[in-house]
Order: sequence, then structure tokens, then C-alpha cells
Amino acid sequence: LLRADTHPTIDISSKIIATGDSLEPDFNWLGDFVKGNALYFSFISNSNNDFISGVYTTERTWKFYDLSNVVHNVTPTMNPSLNSQDSYIYTNMGVGSDNWVRTFGTLPF
Repeated sequence: LLRADTHPTIDISSKIIATGDSLEPDFNWLGDFVKGNALYFSFISNSNNDFISGVYTTERTWKFYDLSNVVHNVTPTMNPSLNSQDSYIYTNMGVGSDNWVRTFGTLPF
């Protein structure tokens, strides 16, 4: 049985918004119209695709670099910062309890 046939991964890029300061953005992915997401993996990379920060949360919001709603932090450095001269990409994956990526979206900022 292929999971892609019964539970396709849905693109939620149009449902992701960023608010606040560009150096400390607050990300929100609207609604959970795809039922079954147990955990959300959020990460930021720069224009060179270098991994800047990554976290897991059970909520549909995350503010860079606030760890108050984070259940697992996979950021490679302590207290990462963003540079106003660089451009970044925010990526979000909603993961089900079966470890299947049910939703996926990106937002350049």
C-alpha cells in the first residue's frame, strides 16, 4: 500500500504567513484543514540553502528564535540570528503520528 495514494502530502505554502520584525519573524500556518498532523517541523535556510534553525512544535505557530512552544530544537548553533541583508526561506512540514509528511509549505522572506 502506498501512503501517497491514501494520504497525499498537501502543499500549504499559500496558508503560511509571517508577521512581525523581519529579523524575528512570527510564522503561522492557518488552520489544520488536513487532519492528523501531530507535530510540525519548521526550519529556516538562507539563499544558499544553508540550514539556519529548525524546531519541532505541536502548535501552528512559531516565532524565530523563541523556544517557548518548541518540543525539540535541532538548530546547529546557540542563539542563531538573521541578517537584514540576506533573504531566507521558511519551510514547514506537518507530520502525522505515523511519521508521514501530511503537509508541506515554504515562504520566502
